[in-house]
Amino acid sequence: MSRVVVAGGSGFLGSALLAALKLREVQTVVLSRSGSPVSNADEVVVWDAKSLGAWTDALVGADCVVNLCGSPIDRKWTAEEKRRIVSSRVEPTRALGHALSTLNPRPAQWVNISAIGYYGNLATGLASEDSPPGDDFLGQACASWEAAQRETVPERVRACRIRLGVVMGKQAGFLPVVASLARWFLGGAAGSGKQWVSWIHLEDAVALMLWAIDNRLEGAWNAVAPHPLPNAELMAKVRKALGRPWCPPAPAFLIQSIAGWIGKEGSVILGGQRVSAEKCISEGFEFRYPDAESALDNLLRENK
Repeated sequence: MSRVVVAGGSGFLGSALLAALKLREVQTVVLSRSGSPVSNADEVVVWDAKSLGAWTDALVGADCVVNLCGSPIDRKWTAEEKRRIVSSRVEPTRALGHALSTLNPRPAQWVNISAIGYYGNLATGLASEDSPPGDDFLGQACASWEAAQRETVPERVRACRIRLGVVMGKQAGFLPVVASLARWFLGGAAGSGKQWVSWIHLEDAVALMLWAIDNRLEGAWNAVAPHPLPNAELMAKVRKALGRPWCPPAPAFLIQSIAGWIGKEGSVILGGQRVSAEKCISEGFEFRYPDAESALDNLLRENK
């Protein structure tokens, strides 16, 4: 692997992936709507994430294309926001597929990020890569996202879909928010606390992506740690890692009300799914942080 093109590489996960690729001395090109400089990227190429253009030349000579495009899902799900969530994922995916079809030779692999929201809000059961998509909004959004890749991937390109769990990192994402609440003695369970959180440490998420590229994986793969937890248990472990006492749970109606007031989507917090990591493990991937204790110790050790 000598050259990788990353679409949407300026975010939380993209920044970590680019840093890891730089350590490997891999040449990286980021496709960006703004064209602003991106840390650890060798080149930034402007595209509109919708249609073919001069940016297609950036794919020439690449070993792999990685698509991380997608607007945040935590904003209030108005009709307009739902359209944005779907279009910001489907349109770039289709554009990449059409661009790849114009090349000869083509990159050997196309890795497309998806999400475990594909499985919908599951109160019971364990979802594997063979499980069907959920019939709720996120389930159908992810299904459309993945279909955009399957329908446009050209011959001689191996298409991989990584269904990403809740990523835990120090600087962004899920953990800084709940850790801040816990420090202010507000780190109780969300709603019933029974909803499953299938999480993954940021380092493992990046390592799994590199593993997928190195091994030219195809098809769907769950990027989750082997030991998901109900929300109440995970919050208890966060409090323990920070040396904070028990906190009362936040009722579901309160979460929905506050979320609506600040323009956020409460169902993201109150829903969840228990997702299996068995496929990755059986194929040889080794997690550095397989359980919440090891992950939280690493991420919160210096922030108590």
